[in-house]
Amino acid sequence: MKNLCLAICVLGAIVQLTTATDTSEKSFVLRVTEVKEVSNEKYVKISGTSVNNNECGYKTNFTIVQTMSDDVICETTFFRQTDEGFEQCPLSIAPQPCCEALKNNIIYKQVLENQNFPPECPVPPGNYFIENSIANTSNISKDIPRGNYRAVFSVKQNETMIYMLELNWKIEDKTIQNQ
Repeated sequence: MKNLCLAICVLGAIVQLTTATDTSEKSFVLRVTEVKEVSNEKYVKISGTSVNNNECGYKTNFTIVQTMSDDVICETTFFRQTDEGFEQCPLSIAPQPCCEALKNNIIYKQVLENQNFPPECPVPPGNYFIENSIANTSNISKDIPRGNYRAVFSVKQNETMIYMLELNWKIEDKTIQNQ
């Protein structure tokens, strides 16, 4: 069971990748069903978030109000829905300085690829976006368990929440209707 949850959590990481992929050979579709964002407006102001219903993606626009220093911490936790609710998977992206994560973590790097988010740290104030973020499903087995999943990405500084993104998605069998 832990191996199954690990595989599912790897899927959660893949859902954040930004490269569109032809899934015509896949027996499933992956759809982002909901995106929720919360921010501490002293640091980040959210100006719009939406789900792309035709693809497994989303977009968000936000303004960083003050410089995000080197000690800001990022982490991502993955969940799978069970009969008891969403249960945390053993795999996560451990808390680490965001500047290091943005440079070294492949998932974070791919989410920000081709976006207007600056590669340097500290991150200066400004208007930023993540658009056309579409999951890369090319490395997911066609036998991946169907169901509902969640990833929670958080940004903190000295235990103060700066920003939180909750991304929910569903994996379902491909049918003629959702091809």
